[in-house]
Amino acid sequence: MKVFRYLRNLVVFVVVMILAMFIYDGYHSFQGTNRESKAHTIVEKQIEQSEDTLSRTDRIIRLFTFRDKVQIALNQRVSKEHWVKGDVIPEYTKNALIAIEDKRYYKHGAIDVLGIIRALYTNTIAGETLEGGSTITQQLVKNLFLSSKRIMSRKVEEAILASEMEHYYSKEEILTM
Repeated sequence: MKVFRYLRNLVVFVVVMILAMFIYDGYHSFQGTNRESKAHTIVEKQIEQSEDTLSRTDRIIRLFTFRDKVQIALNQRVSKEHWVKGDVIPEYTKNALIAIEDKRYYKHGAIDVLGIIRALYTNTIAGETLEGGSTITQQLVKNLFLSSKRIMSRKVEEAILASEMEHYYSKEEILTM
């Protein structure tokens, strides 16, 4: 009986958080405080335009040719002469990145459910966006492939691509990208 009550409360909590997220995003889209109103760099605009022209078939094909697409995207973002191997990057630099962006980086997979719940709670209490729930892998995928549009379908695609990224690359390799 306690297990049933616990599961019921968990489901209710998740549903309430999802509804709060939709209400929060809807409110900010009507207020005009979304990220789309801010200036983008030229590369971000190119990524946004190329993403807008992708069909559903192209998005599925991207999943099956993911390793190649990562290399192409990295080459577009950073010229090869600026690439740095992981063993050259000081350990304290990696630790600083993890401490700032994703404290639980080595403790979760591509998606940090606890981080998402924490961010939803903090942002709901504050009434504004103070922190995000994206992992380093999700941020990398967004910067390589996706636009900054704040829509649910992009977040879902980001989660799928982040899972693919962690399937093909180690945590150390992802940090060096």
